[in-house]
Amino acid sequence: MNVANADLVIAAIHDVQPTTGGSAGTDETRQPLLLSRHCWCRWGRTSRRTGQGDTAVRYRRAVFDLKSLSNRQLLDAWTQSLDVLHERGIIRTYNNPIGDIAEEMVARFYGGVRGTFAQAAWDVAVGDDLLQVKACRRATPTTKLGFSPIRHREGYTALILVVFTAHMRVAEAWRIPRETVNEMAAFNDHVNGLKLGLTAKLKARPEVQSVALTDEAIDGPTAEGSRQGSGRG
Repeated sequence: MNVANADLVIAAIHDVQPTTGGSAGTDETRQPLLLSRHCWCRWGRTSRRTGQGDTAVRYRRAVFDLKSLSNRQLLDAWTQSLDVLHERGIIRTYNNPIGDIAEEMVARFYGGVRGTFAQAAWDVAVGDDLLQVKACRRATPTTKLGFSPIRHREGYTALILVVFTAHMRVAEAWRIPRETVNEMAAFNDHVNGLKLGLTAKLKARPEVQSVALTDEAIDGPTAEGSRQGSGRG
């Protein structure tokens, strides 16, 4: 694709284009820059004179407005950033605020309202139903699923377990009544709470229901009917 005279392009692009003219040793290093196909990328052209008298053309970094992206596109950019930071040794684990994301998706899916920190036993209220939400991200295909401990035996109606893929897509979600949680979860002294695994035995219980939570829930309407932060007017 010829971008020499383009002001705006939409593509998966490279950070720096190779120089034109001069010897092979003067070429710039090409580094891939992955962008959503929906992002508008602005190019700026600069020139410099090489020692051999040739003009080398360098294209500036592509830029895009994060506020113009939907919530789904922001999550895609975020997970790609986590991967790169992990490769560079900047972060050592994939700990991240997936709990907040799961709570928001569940609230929008059910048309509920998220609680505050004062409600320790539940996270989302859907009418009289008080839902506690736990989530985990399967960073690699072999990552063992693990949810944070459940601190309360009372004070909520059901537990929602959400499993995300490495790129924050919903892999599966389940609704488990509180009574079943108390029956099947094991108390762990080390974490001072109940630990519940998403096992085949648990899923087979008739009262445990699969939740049709989809990726679109992150950009769905809130209980008030608005689409907060979706990047859409």
